[in-house]
Amino acid sequence: MKEKRLSIGPMYILPDEFLVSGESIIRNLMIGHQIARKFGRVMKAGYIPDPFGHIAQLP
Repeated sequence: MKEKRLSIGPMYILPDEFLVSGESIIRNLMIGHQIARKFGRVMKAGYIPDPFGHIAQLP
């Protein structure tokens, strides 16, 4: 932790993309980034496991 080598994030929680709005996904990322910066650095790659499938609007 002191050396800031821990990469966490970029999401705060794992969203169910079918139930939330685009804005809530962005806010989830913003909160995740804020928290990750406190502990070191933010992951540059987004990791979203496939909980129930992905919506077509996400790359």
